Amino acid sequence: MAGMEPLQQISPKSVLRDYFGYTRFREHQEEIIQDLIAGKDAFALMPTGSGKSLCYQIPAMIRPGVGIVVSPLIALMQDQVDALRQNGVRADFLNSSLTMEGAREVSQRVISGQTDLLYVAPERLMTTGFQRLLTQTRVALFAIDEAHCVSQWGHDFRPEYLQISILLEQFPNIPRVALTATADAVTRKEILEKLSLKNAGQFISSFDRPNICYSVELKQSGRKQLADFLQAGHSGDAGIIYCRSRNKVESTAEWLSGRGYTALPYHAGMDQASRLHHQRRFLQEDGVIIVATIAFGMGIDKPDVRFVAHLDMPKNMETYYQETGRAGRDGLPANAWMVYSLGDVVALRQMLDKSAGNTQFIRTQQRKTEAMLGFCETTQCRRQVLLSYFGETLPEPCGNCDTCQGKVETWDGTVAAQKALSCVYRTGQRFGAEYLSDVLTGKDNERIRRFRHDKVSTFGIGSELSKKEWKSVFRQLIAAGLLCSDMETKGGFYLPPQSRPVLRGEQRVLFRKDPVPSKKERGFRSPGERKEEFNDPASMLLWEGLRDVRLEIAKQKDVPPYVIFHDTTLRELVLYLPRSLEEMRRIYGIGRKKLELYGEAFLEVIQQHVQEYGVPDELPERLKKREQVQTAPLTTNSFSSTVMETLALFKKGMTPEQIAEHRELKTDTIYTHFSKAIEENDLSVDEIISLTQEEVFEIEKAFHALPSDQKEALKPIFDQFQGRYDYGILRCIRAGLFENQDKKQNRFDKQMVCLAVSRKYSRYCIAGKVLSSAVGEWIRPVSTRENRELSINDILLPNKKIPKLLDIITLSLIKPAPYSYQTENHIIDENRSWIKTGEFSLSDIPKLCDCPESLWTDGFHSYNGFNDRIPQEMADEKLSSSLLFIKPENVCITVGQESYDKKVRAKFDFNDKRYCLVITDPVMESKYLKKNEGQYPVNTNHLYFCVSVGEPYNGYCYKLVAGILGFDN
Repeated sequence: MAGMEPLQQISPKSVLRDYFGYTRFREHQEEIIQDLIAGKDAFALMPTGSGKSLCYQIPAMIRPGVGIVVSPLIALMQDQVDALRQNGVRADFLNSSLTMEGAREVSQRVISGQTDLLYVAPERLMTTGFQRLLTQTRVALFAIDEAHCVSQWGHDFRPEYLQISILLEQFPNIPRVALTATADAVTRKEILEKLSLKNAGQFISSFDRPNICYSVELKQSGRKQLADFLQAGHSGDAGIIYCRSRNKVESTAEWLSGRGYTALPYHAGMDQASRLHHQRRFLQEDGVIIVATIAFGMGIDKPDVRFVAHLDMPKNMETYYQETGRAGRDGLPANAWMVYSLGDVVALRQMLDKSAGNTQFIRTQQRKTEAMLGFCETTQCRRQVLLSYFGETLPEPCGNCDTCQGKVETWDGTVAAQKALSCVYRTGQRFGAEYLSDVLTGKDNERIRRFRHDKVSTFGIGSELSKKEWKSVFRQLIAAGLLCSDMETKGGFYLPPQSRPVLRGEQRVLFRKDPVPSKKERGFRSPGERKEEFNDPASMLLWEGLRDVRLEIAKQKDVPPYVIFHDTTLRELVLYLPRSLEEMRRIYGIGRKKLELYGEAFLEVIQQHVQEYGVPDELPERLKKREQVQTAPLTTNSFSSTVMETLALFKKGMTPEQIAEHRELKTDTIYTHFSKAIEENDLSVDEIISLTQEEVFEIEKAFHALPSDQKEALKPIFDQFQGRYDYGILRCIRAGLFENQDKKQNRFDKQMVCLAVSRKYSRYCIAGKVLSSAVGEWIRPVSTRENRELSINDILLPNKKIPKLLDIITLSLIKPAPYSYQTENHIIDENRSWIKTGEFSLSDIPKLCDCPESLWTDGFHSYNGFNDRIPQEMADEKLSSSLLFIKPENVCITVGQESYDKKVRAKFDFNDKRYCLVITDPVMESKYLKKNEGQYPVNTNHLYFCVSVGEPYNGYCYKLVAGILGFDN
C-alpha cells in the first residue's frame, strides 16, 4: 500500500493497527504470531470469533513469500479474500470456482511475489499443478484452518484432509499452524499426530463466550416454542436455525416465511447455485434467518448473528459449541436456544448404528451423545458444564443461562446419586448406564448372574426409580462431573475424585426436572435492548444513516456490509463523532486502507449530522480520555516531577480521585499521568486508558477467569469502577492479569540436575535436584496453567532441544507452588529460557540417591501392578517429598496390552520389596512400545530410577518411573 513501509520491516502490532484497525491483540494472538514469524510451529485452539485468522494472516504478510491457507470452505473463500483486500492485504484463492484463465492469473501473481495469502482447498493440494506452483515460489507458512477435520474423532471429519500431512513432509522447514475452534482431548491428540505438530507450541484459549445466553427446553411443540422464542426478542434479527433432516429444514423455512420472516433453507441436497445464493443473502442482508442442517455455517464470519436455535439436539458437544458460537461474534448479547427430546437421542443412535465407522468410533460417538444429553438435563450452570467438557473450569455460575436464572425445577437426588456411584464402584468401574440401571432395579438376568453382581450390596437398592429414571441420573452425574465415561475404551463409567464428597454425604446433589418455561419467563435478551445506548433520537438517526451508507457501498463492492465496517465501528462513530480523517483513524476497526476507501463517505454523513443537530453538550468521557491519550505529547526523557508525584501516590494505594483531591488537580489530569507512565513502561501495561467496547469485553472476561482468591480481592475495586473501566481495569491488570514489574523483580535463578523428563498427558513434567556446592533438595518446575503442566515452549533450550537426564539446567523461578504432598513444585518465569550449563558426572550419580526405608508406603496394589499406589489421605499425611532417586534391583521391563493401548512397566526390587510401576520416561517408553508384549530383563549394574507420585486419581496417588538412568541394554 502506498506510503507504508515494507512489511518485513514493521512490527506485528503496526500491521494490526494499519491494516486491520485494531489497537491490541487478543489472548494468544501475539504469541502465535511471534512464533510463526520466528519459524516455529503452532497449534491454536481458540473459540469461534476470537480472531484465529489474524494468527496466520499477519505472519504471512511479514514473512517473505506466500502463506498457504488450507481451508475446506470453498463457498466462503471469495468472501474471506474480499474482506482481506478491503483491508489492503494481498490475498487470492485457488479453487474450482475459478475459470482456467482466472486460475492462471492467480498462479502468476503467486509466482511473481504479488500475493501474501493464498487460500486453497485440501483437494487441490496434491494436484500436479499445485505441486509445481509451490516449487516456483517461496512459501512463508502453512495454515491448516478447521484442523479438527483431520481427526476421525472430530465432529466434521474430512478424509481429504489426510493429504495435508503428505504435503507438509515435503516442506519440513516451513512453519505450520493448525487452528480449530472445537477439539476435545482425543481430537486434539490426533490433530497433533496427523500434522506432525507434537513439538509445536500449543495455545489453548478459554472456550467461554460470556455474551451468549444458553437455554434448553424439553421439546413438546417445537414450532410453537420456536415462535415464542422469536417473538420474545428476535423480531427482525439475523439468526440460524438448525434441524437434523433436509425435509425439516424445507418445511420450517416455509412455515417461517408464511409468518412474515425472511427465512431461507440451506442443506446439502440443494443445488450449489441455490445454496450460494441463500448464503450470500444471509451475509449481505439484514434480518435474514437461515434454516439449515449442519452443512451450513463452518467459517461463517457474520458478526451480528443474534441467535442460534436448535430444533433437534446436536450429536455432540463439539458440534453444539461450534454452531452456537456463530452467534454474537461482535461481543454483544446473543442467544443459544434449543429444544430436545429423548427421540433425538434414539435418532442419533440409529444414525450411528448405520454408519460405516468401526466399533471404536461408534462407541466414542455414543459417549459424546450421552454427554450432549447430560448437558440438556443438567441442573448446574450450563456454561460450567459446557466448559468442563472442554477441560476448563468456571469457578462460579455464569448468571447468563436458564438454570442460573432459576428456570429449572429440581429434586434432591443426593441419596440416588450415592446409590448410583456406589453401584459403579461395587461393579468394578467398567459398566455403562444400561447395565448399572439393571443392577440398581434388581433385574434378574444371565449377565448380572455371570458377573455375580446379584450378590453386591447395591443390587436392587434402587427400586424406587424406574430404569429410565436411573439412566437419567447417570447422564446427569456425567454432566455434573461426578462420574466419568472413558471415551477411548469399551469400559463404562469410573469415579473421579469429585465424587468422594457425595459418597461421604458431604455434598448435596440436585437433579433436574424437565422445564417447560413460558414465554414470559424466558431470560432472552432483546436486540432492542442493545440499541438503548442511543437514548436520543438524533443518535439513532445518525446510526441509521451510517448503516445506509455502509449498505450502499457493500452493494457496489458486492460484499457483505460487515466487510466494510462492523457494527462496533459504526457505534463508535456515533458515540465519538470524529471531525476529521485523522480522528476517524482512531476508531476501532478502521485501518489505513479502509480510511482511504471509505473515510470521506462516512465523514460526510457525520458532518451533515453535526450541522443539523449540533454536538451534544458533553461528549462521552471515554472520548475525552481517548483524545488526551492520543494527543498528549510524550517525552522520551524522565518523567516530570508532577507525574512522578502522581505515580508515587498511586503506588501507595491512593485512587485517582484521592490523588486529584490531594494535589488539587482534575481527575482527568491524573489519568493523563497514567497514560504517560504506560507509554514510558513505568507501569507494565499498555493502551489501558483508551479502551474500545471489544477491549473492555476481553479484559472483563480475563478478570472473571482469575483464580477465586485473586478475583475476590480485586472485586471491590472492579465493582467500584465498573462504569469507568480505565482505572478499575488498570488496577486489576497491575494485580496480576498480565505480566507486571513485581513479578519480574521476584524471580530467582536455580541450577538443577535433571533427573526426570516425563510425559504428562500432552505435555511434560521435569524434575531434578538443586545443585549448589552439593546436591540439594528436589525441585519440580511447573507452569501457571491450572494443571501445572509444562509445554514444549516452556522447556526448550536455546538449541531448540529439550533437557535430557543429567543435564545441568539454569532456570528462573518465581515462587513455590506446593500441591498437597508435592512440596517441590515451583512456578517458572515463562518469559525466560532455560539454559544448559553442563552435565552431571556419571561417576557422581550415587551421590544423588535418596535413602528411604521403603519406597514410600507399601501394600497397596492396582489391577496391573503391585506396590504401585498409595491412598490419597496417606500421601497427604506422610509424604514430605513426592520424588525419590533410587538404585533398583532385579529389574524387568514389561510390555502389555491394557484396554485400548499398550503399557510399559518396570518390575523391580528395592529394600526387599517388589514393585511394578508404569514408566513415563518418554525415551524408555517409546523404546519398548516398539517391542512385542512380554518381559525383558535388564542389567542393573549402573541403573537408577527417578520415581514420583502423581496427582490423586480415584482416591489413590500412583507411583511412576519418571526417569531411567544408566540403561545399557
